[in-house]
Amino acid sequence: MNRLSDDSIRLKKDTYMSDPLFRELIPSLCMLERDYGEMNAVEVWLESDKVIEELKASSYPEYEVDIIYNSMYSDYETFNIDKKRNLTRTHADAVNSAVTVMTVLLLRLSDASNQSADECPHYEICRQIAQNIKEHNRADMLLKLFRVEEDHNELERGFVLPVTDYMADTGSKMDNLSKEENDRVGQVVSRIVDLTKSLLPKMDLNEQQYTSLWTDICCEEGAIEELNLREPRNQEWGNVKFVAGVLCLLQNTLVNPKDKIGKTFLKANQREIALALGRESLRNYVNLDYLSIDWQKIIKKKLNSFSQNSCK
Repeated sequence: MNRLSDDSIRLKKDTYMSDPLFRELIPSLCMLERDYGEMNAVEVWLESDKVIEELKASSYPEYEVDIIYNSMYSDYETFNIDKKRNLTRTHADAVNSAVTVMTVLLLRLSDASNQSADECPHYEICRQIAQNIKEHNRADMLLKLFRVEEDHNELERGFVLPVTDYMADTGSKMDNLSKEENDRVGQVVSRIVDLTKSLLPKMDLNEQQYTSLWTDICCEEGAIEELNLREPRNQEWGNVKFVAGVLCLLQNTLVNPKDKIGKTFLKANQREIALALGRESLRNYVNLDYLSIDWQKIIKKKLNSFSQNSCK
């Protein structure tokens, strides 16, 4: 898992602070960070956001819970601090992180109703989450800490959490970003689309779809920082290697199969991709080897989802 930069934490926190449930969870999550080396409150909330997006994209979300929960174990066994520093964690710590995120997710989804549990619109998902975390001390600890804070706010301040359905359609991902994040995403997307839209005739996409795809990628945590790096170093505008890697992935998802039959998008258009990115000598960087495995997984998932929903 990639840890957030201080700047990203600041931007995300400014956005999340408008959510009453996030504010109520802050004392409990900060205690876990302080005493047990857990992710910070912003990172835990962001991880639960990612799970919500996966569940919303599935036709059978209750069956996705176990798969997502298991994948968290390996994701949280390594914390990527930055490009040069990684923290290897024990399996027990990784499990505790997964339980922490799932417990926050349970609280968020159960917040969709103030009626009995079985009347919650996400009852089956919540039941499956509870089955996974019920034997873990971390879940019990976090829930008790949260209930103490909730009771305090209700009794001392007269504040009751509003009903919120986090699985409801909230529109574009950019609607959930701060103004500063929105501006940064918009600038990077415009730059990439302007540089590479000459490749659109090679793809089964129009400009609006292509822009939407890059917007979705750029909203992924850490993508803007990655794209603003100058790779290779003599580039004027940003990370050619990253953009080229994404274009390489398009060969298996969104590329028009009628274009140059018998050749992949990459092999058939390597020179055109390099020219679009700046100059022909960049063709050596039109290679998936320059895109990390973690980013390949993230972007493949987005491309597959996008191709199902947005292609002609």
